[in-house]
Amino acid sequence: MEIQGFNIITLGSSGAGKTVFLASLFKQLSISAEEGIYLDIKNPEQQKELNGIYAQILNEESWPRGTTKATQLSFIWTVKTQSLERHSVCEFTYVDYKGGSITDSDVTGDSSNLNFDIKQKAAKADAIIVLIDGSQLYKAIQTDFDLNDKGIVKWLNTELAQTLILANGIEGAKPIHFVITKWDLLEKNYTLSVVRKHLEDKSEEFKRLVNARVGADCPVRLIPISSVGKEFVTMQLDGSMKKNLGSTPKPFHLEIPISYVLIDRVASLYRETTKKSKDLDNKFRFLLDLIPDAVRRNKLTREDRLKNLRKVSDSQDALKYLIDVLIGYIKEFEKNYPDADLGGDDITDWFYDEKEDKDSKNFKCSREQFTDLTKEFETWAKAQGYRYQNVNSENGIVLIQIAKGGLIKKAVGMSQALSIQLKYRRRNLKVKLSEGRWLDKAGVAAAGVVFFAPLLLPAAIGTWQQSKLSRRVVDFITNKLM
Repeated sequence: MEIQGFNIITLGSSGAGKTVFLASLFKQLSISAEEGIYLDIKNPEQQKELNGIYAQILNEESWPRGTTKATQLSFIWTVKTQSLERHSVCEFTYVDYKGGSITDSDVTGDSSNLNFDIKQKAAKADAIIVLIDGSQLYKAIQTDFDLNDKGIVKWLNTELAQTLILANGIEGAKPIHFVITKWDLLEKNYTLSVVRKHLEDKSEEFKRLVNARVGADCPVRLIPISSVGKEFVTMQLDGSMKKNLGSTPKPFHLEIPISYVLIDRVASLYRETTKKSKDLDNKFRFLLDLIPDAVRRNKLTREDRLKNLRKVSDSQDALKYLIDVLIGYIKEFEKNYPDADLGGDDITDWFYDEKEDKDSKNFKCSREQFTDLTKEFETWAKAQGYRYQNVNSENGIVLIQIAKGGLIKKAVGMSQALSIQLKYRRRNLKVKLSEGRWLDKAGVAAAGVVFFAPLLLPAAIGTWQQSKLSRRVVDFITNKLM
């Protein structure tokens, strides 16, 4: 079966890199890679045009002209098996607008009419991609947003601000992906967390838009990309980008925004089907099992997925396979860029259960608070006379053990300890306590800790009032996060 007709709208000012992004994206994904997924395009003339733009990027000193008119393209996610059978999975439209139409004034009134058209298109969109010019952002951060620089003022208060204002006016709980282009410039000196903080501190429009969307439980993400890679361009003193002709473009993360869009769309359909499952059309009923299957399969390695490609025999199999591959891309991206998630409802919640139960407690917590907490926990524990070990720390998941006294008490032949499991996800900290044996840190690291793994942590405390030690741990965390 196919998931038909979802829509993406892309907003960004002149120079943000929309044209180069689209051409590079299609070039990268139009050829089936080893994993067997690729993008096809319905209109042969548009395919020819995108290929021509990419050829200019590769072979000419000048850059392609920006988008001169509104363009709508139809793409098809396709899976090709090892036997070269092709299965069309889903179709989506990609609407791209002339950057100047968003920010340039037009006394004839045409600009306002075009903005109205953008809003009409956006009202039908399933996701919004907002491109932020990485070179302008780099210059602004380098000068600490020097407001005596007319170029920085124009970009911050006109080009970026008006793009964000337009995005803010789009109705409906649609996912928004802020895509920072030319990340190869920024990553040399700044982390995504630092860049995110600058945007929140210096752009009131960005801060308000994020807060409004997160408050409405819309997925909001900040995604760094490069359409040409690290060695293909050199930034000049005037801020322009000069090509190093003869070098090969090595783009990165171009697939991440559209991967999120499809997975968000499937998540939305899943939620809809669970609400009306009794009246569900049979051809969509398999979605009720598709998401739980994805959860169970989310730890598949690339080699595992390639084995599953051999089993694809129809469009439904192809959809499941495509979801596995895209979730793999997303999980790897989120591991490297945990600060990309700005909040709101999120597809990766499929993989985690944030419900509080008698064995766990949730706290509102910023990433900075979480980092400080994990650093200060050891100092606090040792000052209280507890034996301490950090068993495992990975991607927002921390497993700590403490025990009374310098020597661990023995019980039934096992070393007893209190295990404190901390999981930070999207400004929420989940704490779970368990009583069990003192773990061999080296052995656990070699095996790989599964968070909340029952085999490692067999004896949940059951209540926060059952142990004086557990109460002290909770009091310490509560005081730190107040």
